[in-house]
Amino acid sequence: MKISQEENDLLKDLVAQFDYPTLDPEKHITAKQMVDAWGVSETCARTRLRDLVSKGKLASERVRLPDGNLCTGFYKPE
Repeated sequence: MKISQEENDLLKDLVAQFDYPTLDPEKHITAKQMVDAWGVSETCARTRLRDLVSKGKLASERVRLPDGNLCTGFYKPE
């Protein structure tokens, strides 16, 4: 099956949109990791982390876990 250059460009754009970075344990933390640290539920940990993002103390991005699933990785902005 031959595809045109336009179709190829569209495919490249779609791949780039869904190409999430891999979780970097040196950079990212997740809400699940903070559950044990804070002794709270995952929902509460996520709420606290999002609050820190809104205050500018943390930033967040979608990351790919080793098993291929996606989650939100939180990190300190530079």
